[in-house]
Amino acid sequence: MPITESRADQTLSFRAEPKSVAEACQRVLGELGEVESVSRETGIIAGRLKVTWATNWVYVTLRISMSGEETQVAIQTQRKEGLLTEGGAQRGLVMFTERLGQELGGKGAAGW
Repeated sequence: MPITESRADQTLSFRAEPKSVAEACQRVLGELGEVESVSRETGIIAGRLKVTWATNWVYVTLRISMSGEETQVAIQTQRKEGLLTEGGAQRGLVMFTERLGQELGGKGAAGW
């Protein structure tokens, strides 16, 4: 029985076309969990991640959009927490963003 819900969000920018970013997001989501829906019209991809074998799913919503010459990915995660768990959404966000960064191989717009 869930006691609380954890949430986390972050927006990342990439120097890549929206199509290639969306495809990378789908691959990463498929590797770490499963893709539940993709809407090309709205730029939204929904799915879920399995952070550890003993925890509930972390639900993920990705909104992909253009901002100037960069593609932005707004990531929202949430997870229902039990009595002995906390921070699952934050762990899911970190896991997803690290893997997405590897997948897109240095195309991130942030940096020095």
